[in-house]
Amino acid sequence: MLDQVKKPCFSEWQWNLPPSVRELADCAGLDRDSLKASWVALKKQKNRGKDKEALQDNKTGSFDSAGLRGRIVSEPMLNKAGRVRYIVCTNRGLRVTISAPRNDPTAENLGFFGLGRGDLIAANGLEIRGESHFGIAPGSQLEVLMRAPRI
Repeated sequence: MLDQVKKPCFSEWQWNLPPSVRELADCAGLDRDSLKASWVALKKQKNRGKDKEALQDNKTGSFDSAGLRGRIVSEPMLNKAGRVRYIVCTNRGLRVTISAPRNDPTAENLGFFGLGRGDLIAANGLEIRGESHFGIAPGSQLEVLMRAPRI
């Protein structure tokens, strides 16, 4: 998977270093005010016959539909065109973006502007804005499957 993309997905959280870790970081000349981690989810299959089926679901490839599921791995970013954009690490391990105009009522009603780093989302009915770029459009659906803890 990483051979194809060369961009691993990760999350980052602010944290207060324990005194012993702070001391080591200071001695090494490191400024560590955040904690980074990759996400790994494993599930034991009860029926071994489903292994082939599970492998089919995890094939990597380009997006051929206007839906995605993944974890937000960035803070909201405002581009020059006035769109708020998030980077999403998908269940296929690909990094994509999802965006909406800053004052878009559809995005506002969906809770798009309240998303945060670490949130797990599912979205459908998105506008395809490029090879790995999607936009909120009228009729889009957005569900927060899991909210990341806020510190």
